[in-house]
Amino acid sequence: KLQPFYQQDDPAELQALIERCRMGFLAVQASDGAPLLGWVNATPVAGGFVLHLAAEDVQARALAQRPDCVLSYGEVLSSIPSHWVDAQDGGRATNYFLHAEFHCRAQVLEGAAAVEALQAMLRDYQPEGGYADMQTQPQVYAHYYPRLLVASLNIQAQKTKWKLGQNLSLELRKTLVERLKSRARPEDLRTAKAMQIWMEG
Repeated sequence: KLQPFYQQDDPAELQALIERCRMGFLAVQASDGAPLLGWVNATPVAGGFVLHLAAEDVQARALAQRPDCVLSYGEVLSSIPSHWVDAQDGGRATNYFLHAEFHCRAQVLEGAAAVEALQAMLRDYQPEGGYADMQTQPQVYAHYYPRLLVASLNIQAQKTKWKLGQNLSLELRKTLVERLKSRARPEDLRTAKAMQIWMEG
């Protein structure tokens, strides 16, 4: 459920989630209405994302024909045992997580626009360089272009859920933060920090 108190509106937090995840989950629709799902590399740009798929992939063909799609990112945080919340009610066990989904309309890019998008992806995923520039040395990449579908995804709407115990009292959430720090699994420290940021914000 995407209740308002879980909603994350801070662009910096959304960008940080995308950077940590590095890959998003793309959902498109096949001709028979079935969903087609797959992991993709996507680079944020103004108003949306750019990405590429193998041109002969069934997901690429579907995206070209039916441009409405969803790109989602998620990060699993800590599990919360029920007895941390209630001494008897086992139904209080849960998992905390961060989730963002972007409802988009795709546009297939060609020519200079496609090259610009691919160059942006290279800068994003390999900022240290170490590759030929696509515009000044196009011969290095010429064999790739016929095999790729390059697209921009223009965001039409977004939905978010930062599940961090917002349905609990502030005092109980502070107690959970201390329990997470005490248990001290790597994801616990990350979760405790996220909870503290939310409570202080």
